[in-house]
This record gives sequence, structure tokens and C-alpha cells, in this order.
Amino acid sequence: MVAPVLVLAAFPRLLYGVLPRAAILGWLGLGFAVVVLFIGPEFHLPMWLQDVSPFQHLALTPVEDFRWTPFVALLAVATLLSFAGQWGFRRRDLR
Repeated sequence: MVAPVLVLAAFPRLLYGVLPRAAILGWLGLGFAVVVLFIGPEFHLPMWLQDVSPFQHLALTPVEDFRWTPFVALLAVATLLSFAGQWGFRRRDLR
């Protein structure tokens, strides 16, 4: 469960780096993931909407076999978002 958490942490970092005033919108990613994870199947949300949540792609390891591809893909997305946020932060004029 580390990779989805890193994606959810990198999203606000990107927002803060690019649009600092919009950093509060980083909570939307967490809120969306929680809603989809807990009540998405109950409300029969479309699968494409559930697939937006980073938690949807990992296997439930005690029951299912661990798969490396989604784990590495989520780590790559988290890394790209984090680097983009850092790049945006360095580009800002902080004087």
C-alpha cells in the first residue's frame, strides 16, 4: 500500500509546486480515493471511475498474488508527479 499513498502525497506536491494557492485541492485526491475505495462498489460506480483511484490497481496480497507491474507503475507516477512539483517549485520566484 506504499505506492498509492506516495501517489496521493505527490499530487499535492505537484499542486503546491505549480499553483501554490491550489495546494488545498490536494485533499480532493485523498477524498476521492476514500469514497471510491469504501463506497464505490456499493453505489455501482462505473469501473473507469473506480480505476482512477490508485488503490484500485494493487492486488489484495493475502488473497491474491502480488503483481509487480501495477506497483512499479504507481511508483513511476508518484515519482513523475513529485519531480514535476519540485521542478515547478524551483521555477517560482521566491524573492
